[in-house]
Amino acid sequence: MTVFLLGPGRDEKGTEAPLQARREIARRMNATGMRPLVMEDEEDREDENNFAKFRRLIDENQPVTFAVLVPLNCRLQGISVELGHLLTLIHEGRLDAGRVHLLLQSLLAPLDENGVLALNEPGNRTRYYEDLIDEGCPVHRWADWRELNNHAVAVALEDDGA
Repeated sequence: MTVFLLGPGRDEKGTEAPLQARREIARRMNATGMRPLVMEDEEDREDENNFAKFRRLIDENQPVTFAVLVPLNCRLQGISVELGHLLTLIHEGRLDAGRVHLLLQSLLAPLDENGVLALNEPGNRTRYYEDLIDEGCPVHRWADWRELNNHAVAVALEDDGA
């Protein structure tokens, strides 16, 4: 089973903590027989932009599950583009919404008094996240990198058995 691990590469301090977290999750998934994809670790092609690479990886690898890592204090613009494409695939019937897991850091994504998702980031841009939740994408909250690592692998293993 192929799992596409999406998320930012760097945090606001410029460290690669989010990328390293996805790489560690990928390493653990490999040990269980899954095939994880981390976009940054896949070969670039000449004259291919990031979105073209993203689409090519989906077309070539046919991931069954998408795990979208959304940590606090990271640039989320790239993730929003990827989420928009996943929404398109869901609307076209090419992707089961239940296979797109939003892994939101607890402090980043509280629910307000009406149960609506809010992102504690500048601009509070939640449009695509809310759309994915409305479509039936599961939301998983995590407090620290270790909890994320364990939870992400468990989610993928659950999808593998479905």
